Amino acid sequence: GGPGFMLPGAVARYGLDDEPTRRESPEESWTIAPGLRRGETGPFGLGLVRVTSARPGATVTFGPWRAHPLDTASVEVFHEVRENSMLEYRFDEAAWARVPDDGVIQGAAPVRRLALRSRGTVDLYGVAVETGAPGVVVDGAGVVGAHAAQLAAIDWTSLGRQLTRRAPRLVAIQFGTNEVASHHTRAAVIEATFAELIARVKRHAPESAVLVFGPPDMARREGETWVTPAGLADVIAAERRAAERAGAAFFDSLAALGGAGRMDELTRARPALAYPDHIHLTRRGYEQLADAYVDALTAGYTRWRSTHPD
Repeated sequence: GGPGFMLPGAVARYGLDDEPTRRESPEESWTIAPGLRRGETGPFGLGLVRVTSARPGATVTFGPWRAHPLDTASVEVFHEVRENSMLEYRFDEAAWARVPDDGVIQGAAPVRRLALRSRGTVDLYGVAVETGAPGVVVDGAGVVGAHAAQLAAIDWTSLGRQLTRRAPRLVAIQFGTNEVASHHTRAAVIEATFAELIARVKRHAPESAVLVFGPPDMARREGETWVTPAGLADVIAAERRAAERAGAAFFDSLAALGGAGRMDELTRARPALAYPDHIHLTRRGYEQLADAYVDALTAGYTRWRSTHPD
């Protein structure tokens, strides 16, 4: 178990509408190069972002984990150092030490905070924090307004290497809503893009299962009525075909929440399951979608066990 992959707090809040593209973080002179933005090709890491120390001695912190300090901590720091540079770390108030080339560091219990400090110019992609406790570790990356084609277009050199190091058991890919909203719904392009993304994941994480998570419902106003865009069905069908042909799983989020034409109903539910923009689900809506996914996964496993008793 453990927190999994993490970005510094100030970095994690960037969006595609931030200006300028490269800006100084409030956390002590790190510049941010966000991925999946026009003109930015990478390299980027698992968090789809790269931060670079703007001056020697720039520091950044992860935590504090006050309420639940980590009993033990195995941390992998994803970074690259420039010539004559290095990255240092310390847990809590311990002495500073050099981050080894493989990025793996250990903290003695209880760990409440991790700090990193540059000596020279360092590219930092994030850290992965795990404990010895059992549990599921979830590494998540999301970028506001992103399209699948943008992920396929960037440099995967660092991203792929980090994906290999994390050795996930399952990689879930979810795009589609923004493609529909911006009318980028050519089925052949969508299918080819997802096929490429699935192939890249399998190349860098060959032991991982791959799941394509289809987009949920959305709606546009036509007169007095909210209507599901016609392009949504095309995108879902293209994603499903790409998944099936590549041997990946596909989860139909639209069907899981009741099918097309329900978005306005979801906004009027109490508590609301979707926001008034008729595009984004609320936290409660995403929880309901997650419950539906877990139910489907459990049902599928039960069926598989019935034919594989050993």
